[in-house]
Amino acid sequence: MTPEIHRLEQALARHPDDAGLYYELGRCYLALRKDIPALQAFQRALALAPNHPQILMQLGNVASMQNDDPLAVQYFKASLKQDNRQADVHFNLANSLRKLGQCTAAIQHYQQSLALQPEDADTWNNLGNAWRQQGELAQAVQAYQQALRIDPRLVHAKV
Repeated sequence: MTPEIHRLEQALARHPDDAGLYYELGRCYLALRKDIPALQAFQRALALAPNHPQILMQLGNVASMQNDDPLAVQYFKASLKQDNRQADVHFNLANSLRKLGQCTAAIQHYQQSLALQPEDADTWNNLGNAWRQQGELAQAVQAYQQALRIDPRLVHAKV
């Protein structure tokens, strides 16, 4: 157990109805790639703060970590329903959609993410991957070039 997790658990013993503490506990477990305790903490946080967009996003991240992309998509969409201006959620949703073979929808969400954070090299790279999966090689190359313009060290974007 990390000192941060220990501190959060002590705080939760004093404040068992604090959604923010459960959220932070879930983030700590997620950073350690401990999906089950992260899931439990985020579920408790959501029970205390229903429809909170960041909690829904983190539940999507846990579902994605567990390779349950259909569930991840549900959580990411629910998060965006609460707040559509989250570039990271559009990015994560696009990644899950792409894994499910829904490249057209993934491309739309990568583009929405880029509208909010146009200098994100990873998003440009993943957009290129989605275009490539669609067989749109010219658009893929343009996206990869944009990724490399932003971050020349992005080796996996080189074609």
